Amino acid sequence: MSPGVVVAVGASLFLLPCTIIFFPKFGIFVATTLSYAIAFALLVFPALCLVLGPQGEEGSVRAMLQRCAAGAQGTAGSYTPVACTEMQPLHLHMGS
Repeated sequence: MSPGVVVAVGASLFLLPCTIIFFPKFGIFVATTLSYAIAFALLVFPALCLVLGPQGEEGSVRAMLQRCAAGAQGTAGSYTPVACTEMQPLHLHMGS
């Protein structure tokens, strides 16, 4: 957990015993927001990255460097860029 989260939650806890109505509500809001943020950052986001992330050699720096080296030597391996000839133009109709 980052020190910024700890400091912000700690600061929001000092707002809870205040007598002015706004400060305890704001303290609860800040603490709740930061708690949700850290929970999503440490639990939900890594799980989504694991499930929806790259597969095979996608995203691998080693594979990218090997493709670059193969392209520099003139042997472009199995990578061939996909042509955009099958794309249809987008027609936007404004008004009636």
